[in-house]
Amino acid sequence: MKSVSSSFGWKSGVVFPVVGLVLACATGVGALPEARAQATPPRGSDSLPYTIDKLDEPVQIIKQSEPRYPKALQDSLITARIVLRYIVDATGRAEPNSFQVLEHVETNTDTTHASFVEEAKKTILKSTFKPARYQGRRVRQLVEQKINFKIRP
Repeated sequence: MKSVSSSFGWKSGVVFPVVGLVLACATGVGALPEARAQATPPRGSDSLPYTIDKLDEPVQIIKQSEPRYPKALQDSLITARIVLRYIVDATGRAEPNSFQVLEHVETNTDTTHASFVEEAKKTILKSTFKPARYQGRRVRQLVEQKINFKIRP
């Protein structure tokens, strides 16, 4: 019988152990080039999110469960790596409409399966984060996270 495994990585400027893994970007973490950020965003929920280079304290994971391997694919030998960019708001929750898929790579298949992306998003949306801080205030932050899906024989 096969067992299912998922793991995830994090890019926010700090290294933390989560689910027995050390998660970080070995090449260093800086501002995301595609992201716009400003030193003092305007008030209101539509303010631009900060990037790591503008923050006093970046977002940190408080609680995040192991991602679920898609049930419909459990008999396959497909592995997947999903990299998502999203915004963590000032309350410590991922903003549902902020997700962007930066990378979606699958092996042992000729097609991609949207169910991997959906399961990755579900995991992040159920997560709790310590919000980023700038000048003592909680602020929105743009982050990236990698999630791996593997089948173990």
